[in-house]
Amino acid sequence: MRTKKAVSSISYNSPAFLQIVLDEWIEKRKISFYMFVFHLREDDERKNHIHLFVQPNTLIDTMLLQADLREEDPEGKSPLGCIDFRVSDPDEWILYCRHYPPYLASKGQSRKYEYDEEMFCVSDLDTFAYYWDHALCESSWAKNFILMKDIVAVKDPVQLINNGRIPLSQAGSLVAYERLKSNVFRAGRISNH
Repeated sequence: MRTKKAVSSISYNSPAFLQIVLDEWIEKRKISFYMFVFHLREDDERKNHIHLFVQPNTLIDTMLLQADLREEDPEGKSPLGCIDFRVSDPDEWILYCRHYPPYLASKGQSRKYEYDEEMFCVSDLDTFAYYWDHALCESSWAKNFILMKDIVAVKDPVQLINNGRIPLSQAGSLVAYERLKSNVFRAGRISNH
């Protein structure tokens, strides 16, 4: 695949080898940024692996990147490498790779291990801090998550409309949600026929 968009993959390389190759890509200006995190094997997975994210600097051919990541296995088995690259959103990538429990729950998943900021290997700390903060505070998922927490926590839905958390154009939807939540149709014995 040839792309200028951010891509990600799952790598089975050693972290030291991976970092050397990624630093070379930055030096050759193939990519402008990378981040990866080592994940321990979960119950539904076959082995330990690395989640890798790269931001291209120019049009790249992901098959060539994949070829660069071929590493001799120290145990003499088949060469180590990565699976096919996929176009990736940095917000979704960080939320999943961190194994952030609320995010995983919203996708119907759970994981045994959670990973924090210090466990990620990155090419630039400032860029990573921007991506990390954006994913957890400014992404569309984060905004929806905060809004849902507010809706559950607030007793009076008008308060959310008055302070701008719910746009006036969506006020009717909020009122309908509150009625469904309180089951006013059944509690008030209003017939639906």
